[in-house]
Amino acid sequence: MKINWYLIKSGSLLKQPTPKGWPTEDILKLSESWFDIEEANPEELKSFLEPLYLHPVMINRCLDSASIPGVISYDQTILLEFPVAINLETTDSSYLTIILKSPVLVTIRTGPIPAIKELIDDLTSEKIPNLSHLVQILYLILDSLTDLSVQAEIDLRDQTLNLAKTLANAPGNVKPVDL
Repeated sequence: MKINWYLIKSGSLLKQPTPKGWPTEDILKLSESWFDIEEANPEELKSFLEPLYLHPVMINRCLDSASIPGVISYDQTILLEFPVAINLETTDSSYLTIILKSPVLVTIRTGPIPAIKELIDDLTSEKIPNLSHLVQILYLILDSLTDLSVQAEIDLRDQTLNLAKTLANAPGNVKPVDL
C-alpha cells in the first residue's frame, strides 16, 4: 500500500514522510492531514483505517472490492465513493473513496486518477493559495472531477451528434466500429 501524507500548515499543503510501521500514532490527534492511498490491499487498508474509529458499514465499503457509488454520513464522518472515468476509450473505471473525519481526509484510489495527482502538485507547489481546511481540499477534488465528467459528457455528445449527422447524410461512410 502506498500512502502519501500531507499536512495543512500556514496556508500550504506540505508532503510528509510516511513513517515506517504505519500507523504508529493516534492519527485523530494530528493537525489537519490528508492521506492519499494507492494500491491498497484489504488487510493493510483495514489496519490503517482502524484508528479512525469509522462505523463498520464505512469500513466494509472501503474494503469491498465491488465498488458501488454512494454517500454515507454517520456522526461527524462522511464517506463518498464513486467511479472516475479517465477517458471514453476505457471500459474500466477507477474508483475514488473519500473519507472526511476531522482532522483527517483520506482518499483511496483503486486505479490511476491523474486529476488527483495534478491537484496534489498544484497544492504542494502553492498554486492554490491560502489553504486552511480539509473541506477546501475536498471541494477542490470534487470540482476537478466534476470538470472532467462534464468534459467527458461534452465529448460524448459531440461524438454522438457527429455520428448522427454522418448517418443522416452519408450512411455508407459509417463503419461498424463507429457504432
